[in-house]
Amino acid sequence: MKYMPVLVSGAAAVLALASPASVFSQVVFEAADFRVNTYTTGEQLRPDIARHGDGAFVLAWQSGGDRDGDGDAVVAQRFGSDGAALGSEFQVNSFTTDSQAVPSLTTLEGGGFVIAWESTGQISGARTEVYAQRFTAAGDPSGGEFQLNTYTTGFQRNVSLAALGDGFVAVWDGDSAQDGDGAGVFARIFDATGTAIGDEFQVNAYTTNDQFGAVEGGPVVAVLPGDDFVVVWQSEFQVSGDIGEGKDVFARIFDSTGIASSGDILVNTVTDNSQADPNVSSNASGDFVVAWQDNRAGRVIYQRVFGANGVAKTDDFLIPIASPTDPFHPQPYLEASGSFAVVWEDRDENLTGTYMRRFDDEGLPITGNVLMNTVEDDRQERPVVISTDGANPTITVAWRDSALDGDGSGVYARRVSGQSPCGDATFDGIVTATDALAALRTAVGTLSCSLCVCDADGSGVITATDALIILQTGVGLDTDPNCKIC
Repeated sequence: MKYMPVLVSGAAAVLALASPASVFSQVVFEAADFRVNTYTTGEQLRPDIARHGDGAFVLAWQSGGDRDGDGDAVVAQRFGSDGAALGSEFQVNSFTTDSQAVPSLTTLEGGGFVIAWESTGQISGARTEVYAQRFTAAGDPSGGEFQLNTYTTGFQRNVSLAALGDGFVAVWDGDSAQDGDGAGVFARIFDATGTAIGDEFQVNAYTTNDQFGAVEGGPVVAVLPGDDFVVVWQSEFQVSGDIGEGKDVFARIFDSTGIASSGDILVNTVTDNSQADPNVSSNASGDFVVAWQDNRAGRVIYQRVFGANGVAKTDDFLIPIASPTDPFHPQPYLEASGSFAVVWEDRDENLTGTYMRRFDDEGLPITGNVLMNTVEDDRQERPVVISTDGANPTITVAWRDSALDGDGSGVYARRVSGQSPCGDATFDGIVTATDALAALRTAVGTLSCSLCVCDADGSGVITATDALIILQTGVGLDTDPNCKIC
């Protein structure tokens, strides 16, 4: 798998920049965005999503409005592979005093799933601990809820899960006293019954200052081949000479027993200012991709691809999201083919929208910016994403909408598939001579266009012949462009 940055300066910007208003002709939406939650009192927020192998999926979120009689609760809803709800939404937590919030989930072998959250006051006082509950494939509780952390001083919060064999691994932010100086990142492995395999262990090797997840988020984890796993977090002033806020993104790889097989790996190559809010996704081949919010020159989104051994396959590269405003909270989803989708929220004054863009296995765009929400008023934020396998996958994106459900915020989702029309290198929904020029420039090596967009004769190489076919298409001649389906 090879990933390449897209040229985004000068004349090459025609490939990387497109108007978000033009993307609807490039992709196919199954329907309008739909409300996930049925209970609408108070705030419904902080969704997370996980997919089963057959394409069915589960969404979990934090539900306010005294849903469980005292503070926030964690709620979930199952969906089939067609996006239709399976049964009704259900409450996850059984302990209901104070707040149970910020869920994370993963699906398990055999069709079950596990949901984790942070619970306030369950042991004593205002402290938070992290808990989980297993469910069968039918959505029935399997056993009772159980505590993930054993260290209980201060706060343990912002939990993230990943399937590991027939069990799972959990990671979270730990209190400053636990690693000796500032917050730290901790993990624990559990088997299929929810029984801990060993004690919790510290993830970060460097302990000075804070190692933690993003603001309103935590460390994140993804599984690798052989049931190894990688944990990603942000660290303060770990890099010597950092200027500005001093935040950088780090990763560390562990084997299936929790033994570290790497040190702290610096993900970002540019360390000035702040690199924060990381997210990670992996696929079966062992590659993993990390996306983060980067403030090296205004707020933008960068990614970097690594092999299962933690060796970088690329430098960090700009995601050409064509955002004219202010992107936040990126989340990638690495497909089995090596193609990937990235979702983010984009802020414009007091409004936000949820966007998605797909890239091929070389990191080249195959869609423009896809605005997922149909209602553009107010705020649509903190998106999460999954994708089916294979060519032309169905992508499901969920987010928090601050106004639509009638009382506070609600959780909404939408499903989409497709890519740019063959030859549409500018992602404006039509094929023109400008697109033919982009293909020609790719053929002579001065631009980079995806085979999924510019290889009009399907030969596997972009040549002047492809540019001619695209030009003929643009002027209305009867051609049959045949780009690869990604």
